[in-house]
Amino acid sequence: MLVAASHGWFTSDNPNDYPICGVCVQVEFNGNSITVPVKDKCPSCPKDHMDLSLPAFLALENPDVGNVYGATFTFVNC
Repeated sequence: MLVAASHGWFTSDNPNDYPICGVCVQVEFNGNSITVPVKDKCPSCPKDHMDLSLPAFLALENPDVGNVYGATFTFVNC
């Protein structure tokens, strides 16, 4: 399981200097919670958007719903 974070959290042009990579995100939605590492950048995502891998999404919701809104996320140490 992993998450791609919005380009807004990437503050450097050098991918080796992205401080967000290696940080985890705790995602809570509808009474479920998962913690996943940030492993990628989502250049097409809106600001403050997290793009979960399918296994991570499945832990929170049925994939047939498409996007979910109202999830909370907190950056945590892995």
